[in-house]
Amino acid sequence: MPLLGDDVRILIAPCSFKESLTANAAARVLARVARARGHRVEIAPVADGGEGTLDALREPFGLRLRTVVVPGPLGAPTRARLGIGKGSALVEVAEAAGLSRVPMAQRDPMRATTVGVGMLVRRALDLGAAHVFVALGGSATVDGGAGLLWALGARFLDARGRALAPTPRALGALARVDRSGLDPRLARVRLTALADVRVPLLGAHGARMFMAQKGARPRELPALERVLRLLYSGAVARVPGAGAAGGLGAALVSLGARVVPGIDVVLDAHDVEERAARADLVLTGEGHLDAQTLEGKAIAALARVCTRTRTPLVALCGSVALSAARLTRAGVIALPIVPGPCTVERALRDAASNLERAAHTALALVETGR
Repeated sequence: MPLLGDDVRILIAPCSFKESLTANAAARVLARVARARGHRVEIAPVADGGEGTLDALREPFGLRLRTVVVPGPLGAPTRARLGIGKGSALVEVAEAAGLSRVPMAQRDPMRATTVGVGMLVRRALDLGAAHVFVALGGSATVDGGAGLLWALGARFLDARGRALAPTPRALGALARVDRSGLDPRLARVRLTALADVRVPLLGAHGARMFMAQKGARPRELPALERVLRLLYSGAVARVPGAGAAGGLGAALVSLGARVVPGIDVVLDAHDVEERAARADLVLTGEGHLDAQTLEGKAIAALARVCTRTRTPLVALCGSVALSAARLTRAGVIALPIVPGPCTVERALRDAASNLERAAHTALALVETGR
C-alpha cells in the first residue's frame, strides 16, 4: 500500500459483526477512530441480504420502521422491525427468525420455524405494499420456509390428512402441502428475495452447508435435508439462492419471487462504487472472514468494486480463516481484531473495544505506508 499521508479520504463500509455489533455500530466506531486521526470520512454501512440489511437500506429506500410482535424462531413472542416505504416494504428474516434471537445453548433447527417472517410479510400486505423485499440471511431455521407459508395460509398434512406443525421435526411425516388457503394478495404482489448466498436448496453445496452453524447435530442433517426434499423438487430447488436462510429462499421462489444478490442491491443503493472511486481507502469488517466470505458475501463484493476503482480495501474482522495469499488474490488486506486467544463469549463482549484498537493499528500502518 502506498504512503497516503495524514489526510486520508476513507469510505467506511462495514458489515455487521454477528451477535455483537450491527453494521451501523461498527461504522460509528470506525468513523470515530478515523476522525480522531484527522481523516475525512464517508459512511456506508453494508449488508449482503443478511442481518443488518434493513438498517443498510432504510435511508436509500426511504423506509419508515414499524415494530411488530411475532413468534420468534422457537415460538416466544419477539419484537421485530419492518420497513415500510411508498408502495414497498422490506422484511429482514434475522429480525424475526435470526440466529442472534436464540441463545447458543438453545439452538435447535429441528424445531425452529419462520412463522414470524410470514407474519411480517402479511403485515406488509396489510399496509398496502405492492413490492415486498425479503432479506434472507442470518436465520436460525432450516424449515424450508414452511413457517412463512403456514403464516400466509398454507397447510401441511400427513398421509391421513392430519395437520402438521411447520417445523422440521413434525414435517418428517409430510405427505401433502395444501396451498389453497394462501393469502390471495400474494398473486398480486411483487416479491424480491435478497440472498446472502447463491446456493441451491439441496445437496452438499446447498442449505446443508449452513445447518451446523444453526445448531444442527451431525445425525440431524439427513432428516433436515429430507424435509427440504419433501417440500420442494425440480426447478424451485435448483434456483441459486433457494438454499438461503435454511431453504426460505425456495419458499419465496415457489411464491413467484425473484432472487437477487442482496449485496448488489445494497451497494447500488449507496453508490458505493462511485464513492470508493473518490476515496483513498475503503475500511470494512465483519465477524468472521472465511471461504464463505469470498463466495458472494459483502466483503467479496466490496473487493471487486475496489479492484475496479483501484482503491485499497482493509477488512478488520473478528477472526480471519484465510491465508494471506488467498486474501491478496481476492484484493483484501485483512487484520483480526481479537488481540489474542480468548473465548467466543469474550470476543463477542469486547467486539467494540477490539475493533477500536484494531482500527487505530490499521490506520497507523496506512499512514506510514506499511
